[in-house]
Amino acid sequence: MRTAIHPGDALSPRWRLHFVVILGALMALGPMTIDLYLPALSEAPG
Repeated sequence: MRTAIHPGDALSPRWRLHFVVILGALMALGPMTIDLYLPALSEAPG
């Protein structure tokens, strides 16, 4: 019986770290861009 080889096992630990950092940065980009323009909005008159 063969054991399944995961594609991520072919990456060296250094490249795996780079991959995780890039994915984390891409996931943080969306919320960060939303929060950037919020201080520019004026306060609604109340």
